[in-house]
Amino acid sequence: SSVPRLRDIVLDHEAPERWEAAIALWKITQNTEDLLSVLESFVKDSKSLRNGDPRYEILFSAVETFGEIGDVALSSLSEFLTYENNGLRLKAYLEVERLLPTNPQLRSVVESLIDDSYIAIRLRAQKALSLFDAKR
Repeated sequence: SSVPRLRDIVLDHEAPERWEAAIALWKITQNTEDLLSVLESFVKDSKSLRNGDPRYEILFSAVETFGEIGDVALSSLSEFLTYENNGLRLKAYLEVERLLPTNPQLRSVVESLIDDSYIAIRLRAQKALSLFDAKR
C-alpha cells in the first residue's frame, strides 16, 4: 500500500527523502531500474558531500543496496571505490569481495586494489585474490 506514495517521493526531485524512498521502494518491489536511475544520480552528485552532511549516511545504505542488487549495479558499486572516505570505500570493497565468487569479472576490480592506499582494502584484496585463484 505504500508503493504509490514512495513512487511519488522518488519522482519528486526536490524531496529530501527521495534517496531513502528509492531504497525502500526497491526493497518492496525489487524493481532495479527505478532504483538505479535514482541512486546512480545520487552517487554522481554525492562525491563532494562532506562526512558531516546528513545525506552522507545514505551512501552507506546505497552501498548495501547495490551489493544486494548485484551485477546490474556493479558500475555504481565500483564508483564508491573512488571516494575519499575510507570507511565508505571499505564497505563498497566488502560488497565487491562478497560478489567475487559468483562474478569472476570482478577479479580485475579486486586486482586494481592490491596496491590501494588504504591498508584494510589492500590486504583484503590480496587475500581475496589468493583465495579466488586457489579455488580455480
